[in-house]
Amino acid sequence: MCNHLLYKYLIVPLFLFASGASVPAAEPAFDDLLDRVEEAHGGTSLQALNTLSATWQFTDALIYESKKPGPPWDIGSVVRRYAIDFVGDEYAHNSVEDASGYYRHGGRLLNSQHNAIVDHRTHTYRYTDEPLSSAAAELFRYSPVALLRWGLDNPGDLKPVGYREDDEGKFFVFKVAVEEGTYSVLVDAETYRVAGVDHSLTDYDGTPIPIRIRFSDYESFDGVLQPTRLETEIWGNAGRHGELKSFEPNADITVVLGIPDGYVETAGEQPGIRDFRVEELAEGVYFVGEGVMYQLFVEFDDFIVALDGCSGNVNQRIATIQQVVPDKPIRYVLASHHHNDHMHGLDEFAKLGAEILAVEEHIPEIRRRLGNTEAEIVTVDGRFEIESGGRVLEIVDIGPLPHSDHMLAGYLPDEKILFEADLFVLGGRREPVRPASSNGRALWETINGRGWEVDLIVDPHSPLIATIQDLEAAVNTPDLSRAE
Repeated sequence: MCNHLLYKYLIVPLFLFASGASVPAAEPAFDDLLDRVEEAHGGTSLQALNTLSATWQFTDALIYESKKPGPPWDIGSVVRRYAIDFVGDEYAHNSVEDASGYYRHGGRLLNSQHNAIVDHRTHTYRYTDEPLSSAAAELFRYSPVALLRWGLDNPGDLKPVGYREDDEGKFFVFKVAVEEGTYSVLVDAETYRVAGVDHSLTDYDGTPIPIRIRFSDYESFDGVLQPTRLETEIWGNAGRHGELKSFEPNADITVVLGIPDGYVETAGEQPGIRDFRVEELAEGVYFVGEGVMYQLFVEFDDFIVALDGCSGNVNQRIATIQQVVPDKPIRYVLASHHHNDHMHGLDEFAKLGAEILAVEEHIPEIRRRLGNTEAEIVTVDGRFEIESGGRVLEIVDIGPLPHSDHMLAGYLPDEKILFEADLFVLGGRREPVRPASSNGRALWETINGRGWEVDLIVDPHSPLIATIQDLEAAVNTPDLSRAE
């Protein structure tokens, strides 16, 4: 029997994982089982693993970010390199992502000198306090070798669950707890290889999103066994496909464990910037929300218009605007586009009798998500104007865009305020200026092409209200990572 700490903490009886399933009498006890799992993935070579460098290339089905609702989904790409020193507790990753009109090139660095988020597009970095177990969680999910090696030094993070037998096969299951949550690791009962990982993320409305990862095509690298392909499933849909491009046990990773020369440190977000707040941008125009979810409420003589139906703490935003502007119903709510985080809140507005403003192409998806065929939906064909008491609000389809074929924006010409969704997310910091995405550039071209006079730009994911000067600066800022 192995005598390292992993087994010291995992010598406990198995119990049933699935209803009606039982552990065959011939199967090993749990401590012996983990011996076999370690042996299947390298044995002494695994124990001697001090550092690891791995590169995965992914293609992602953009289930929640395709330009059109429903399959076939658009495809995004991610290339991510991971490096970890298990002995020195050092970790880094570098990723290049291109999807849905966004290009990102950045990474994480965590060692005795730095715990930083690095942005290669602006040649900047900023400090954070994320622990290694959370920063490296994705590496652990995609690399059983890294997961098992981590368990040698952190046995308290691994917990036995039991035995599972279903249509997929026969598996022993244990759970891994990291800062971001807990996920289940499936061990094939015949080969003792780690066959997959099940976990979940939290959707914007608080519901869990089940994620299913399955491995295949195992290869030995200097004595340690690692799958070279993976597939994920989200809500029953094929999501991410991964191909292992490189895998180097005991690699020299010092070159990736430092901040590149010439990179400049920047400050983090101002404390409290994402706390719940109500801000009146102009008379009767209210910005309400918290975190990464905000709405614009526009007051008219006899009613209110909500822009848009984003998720999050919807009821708090509704209750707040009803206190600020009492005795006026919410007559309309904007469905800017079909992505899930801009639809979760629509049901609460529909319960109040608000009419949903949407393009025809998104109406079936709205009704499906609401589960409500009675909700009043007003079709916006290009442009819809709301005018009352001298105030004008234009609802305009500014698509097609890289993010969505149709996108409804709200423009207040007198106040010179533009509401858009997902196109220019300033975030919680104005500095450094980040290069505009393809969506941001498309927004800039739309504003100028339509001759709109715009002072303020409101995005439902940004706690800061952007100015037109912010957008212009982003459009004119070069992407330093693409120039390298």
